[in-house]
Amino acid sequence: PDCDDPDCAGAPTCCVPSPEICDDRLDNDCDRQRDCADPDCRFDPACADGGVVTVDGGVMCIPAEGVLATCTDGLDNDCDGPVDCGDPDCTPFPGSVDECCNGVDDNGNTIVDEFACRCIDNGDCTGGGPIPSVCWSTTFQVCAPNCAFLGGDSFCSMIDPSLSCSMATGECTF
Repeated sequence: PDCDDPDCAGAPTCCVPSPEICDDRLDNDCDRQRDCADPDCRFDPACADGGVVTVDGGVMCIPAEGVLATCTDGLDNDCDGPVDCGDPDCTPFPGSVDECCNGVDDNGNTIVDEFACRCIDNGDCTGGGPIPSVCWSTTFQVCAPNCAFLGGDSFCSMIDPSLSCSMATGECTF
């Protein structure tokens, strides 16, 4: 096929390899596997629950949304019906805070996306605002405020009396 012809877009012989982007529904690295079905995405937060992917009417579905990319793209990435902030995956602790994983301080407390975005490490937590967010990776795997900025052990014990603040990581831990 003539790769300059738009009719050939997506043809395997016209693919120009680049690093796999795990939530764009494309096969970026030309290995005929896309997004969470590609082993390159096994540790990507967009591929929660080990990257299990289902196909629903030809649409790739991830097991859960919950990261900034999937909660702000206007798509139903997990094929459960709700989209973005309407999906409970983008507000994993409903009732406790009125936040959605969208890069915005929805509840007006100057902390962006607290307890709303899933994470593996601090790189997944954008945080904005005066109180930085860190990944509470050993407790809940969500982005949350750095406990050292909010009262340390006193803040953590308000969440659960058995939690204490790790000054090294900024995470409330058991």
